[in-house]
Amino acid sequence: MAKASDRFALWMLAPCLLFAIAQLGFNALTLDTWMDEGKYLMKGYWYLTGQIPPYSTIDPTFYMPLSFYSVGSTEWLFGIGYLPGRALMILFAVACLVLVYLTGAHLGRSRLAGVGATVLVAGYPVTMTYFATATPYAMVSCLSVALILVLLTVRSRRIAYGASGIILWALLFTRPDMMPIVMILAGWALLIEPRRRIECLAVAFFTFITASVVTVWVFGPGLLQVVLDVPGLAQIAAAVGIPPAPISGILPLTVSPLDPVLPLREVPRYFYIYFFQPYFAVASVTLVTIALRIFSVWRESSERRVKPIDLILAYFWITTILHYLLSLSYCLNCIIPYTNYFLPVGALSVASLLGEIFRLTRSPRPMYAAFGYLCITAVAMQISPSFPTLLRPESDNVRAAATQLSTELRPRLPPTGRVLVLCDRVEAAQAVWLAGGVIEPRSLYLPLNFREPRPGLTKDDRDKIDSVVWEAGFWSEGSMRRALTQGYSTLLIERRQSYGDPLGRTVRDGIPFGDVVAMHFRLTATFTVGDRTFELYRRRE
Repeated sequence: MAKASDRFALWMLAPCLLFAIAQLGFNALTLDTWMDEGKYLMKGYWYLTGQIPPYSTIDPTFYMPLSFYSVGSTEWLFGIGYLPGRALMILFAVACLVLVYLTGAHLGRSRLAGVGATVLVAGYPVTMTYFATATPYAMVSCLSVALILVLLTVRSRRIAYGASGIILWALLFTRPDMMPIVMILAGWALLIEPRRRIECLAVAFFTFITASVVTVWVFGPGLLQVVLDVPGLAQIAAAVGIPPAPISGILPLTVSPLDPVLPLREVPRYFYIYFFQPYFAVASVTLVTIALRIFSVWRESSERRVKPIDLILAYFWITTILHYLLSLSYCLNCIIPYTNYFLPVGALSVASLLGEIFRLTRSPRPMYAAFGYLCITAVAMQISPSFPTLLRPESDNVRAAATQLSTELRPRLPPTGRVLVLCDRVEAAQAVWLAGGVIEPRSLYLPLNFREPRPGLTKDDRDKIDSVVWEAGFWSEGSMRRALTQGYSTLLIERRQSYGDPLGRTVRDGIPFGDVVAMHFRLTATFTVGDRTFELYRRRE
């Protein structure tokens, strides 16, 4: 029976992987882009080639370095563009699906259980969408599942925990929001390992700290400030007297027109709309698995011990709730893409559920029935996705506009120097990158980086904000006027009838900060892209 089940599982795995690869490839070729993908591609290339130093006064980024350098390396090898970075992430996505299968097979003690977990991941069109973009979703998910597989399968526990420390380093220096995964590593060492628990934990801690110290030493104090601003570490740093990064003093005292205003009573409703509804299948499977684990513990004394699936389920729900609550301050629906950082880990509950069904019933038929229902659910999600992602079908066609604009810009850009982009649309900044130029990092998407003091602040607080807002990587109307007066030689501006906040209040003669531009710059080129007019300015001698 086991051999027949294994053969059936392999026959199901092959079309699942082929369908996922085809879907990823189609998405990579056809998907539009957006601000986040452009940010990783643009900065990654500029960091790697030395055109912009990260964690500096030029670009005081508060993101970790590995996600930038991974996609930047593909552009360095294969050329500037969207596809090199997307191809790399497709490799991570396929590796993630294979790791989900292998990990699920171990958790559920059968190949069919592993295939079930893989089917659920591949069944989500939203996951296959974000995994095919040059953003760290696939990379983070791949590393997360790899951590669990190493702890499950590597016989030498010293090697297992040493490798786990390296994987944890790679995870946190790609996406520090994944810090809750520490609970899996620590819980495994302290609650599941039969012996040498402290030694195992110490080995993982040593490799993680060693890799982290080397990384911080390479990138310098700017990265150290970013590391110490991670929730949890920030409180420890404050307790020992380490001064916070400039951004820590800016965000609590300022507001942005893009900040959402959400009454607390609306939080559960939005959680249902933006998480539970689009991710109903994985959320339901994890909850059913939790219920089945509680039933097993109540029924059998031998089950009253911590298992890997218990840590996985706790991690999935803790990470979901933390990501949702932390993102509410700047984005109501960001939990839609964010869930794909940890969805494959949650999908491992399918494997555990199938294995538990077989263990409790002692018959393969209920397991086959559950697997069949899962396949029907995956097909239904593909035919009629519960949420069409933030990229489809409501797209502004940013990629096409940036590509078209770049052809006009290429012969007109100066050979050296950064371009300040005075526009509230991301395609203008991406066009400079595609044309081989470099922008002022703050102008990657100006509305996102605008900050102004909260109402009711004291004069001391307002002076503090004004003195460090530019140093922290943001801008205000006053700081932008000073920068235009003193700092830049080239401007790219879109001329149009109206601008929204925050640039709208500064428009003079059809362009943002038109009074300052007229005084200090001269027009050198005008060109149209579709029905839009762009102008290139150079500083007066």
